[in-house]
Amino acid sequence: MAWYDEFFKEDYLQAYLPFLTEERTKAEVDFIVDVLNLPPKSKILDLACGFGRHTIPLAKKGYDMT
Repeated sequence: MAWYDEFFKEDYLQAYLPFLTEERTKAEVDFIVDVLNLPPKSKILDLACGFGRHTIPLAKKGYDMT
């Protein structure tokens, strides 16, 4: 098993899930979009992205996510 499979198991979610609300994620994604000020279809690397809570919404906004 890869290290990240072990790291992001139940313990991670139990520790961080209460803080990872949809509202918080939306606010963080909006902040990223505002600060980076990149045009749609720009390429963004989300390194060590966990389970993709920022990557997925940014991709839905039209960014080319890796």
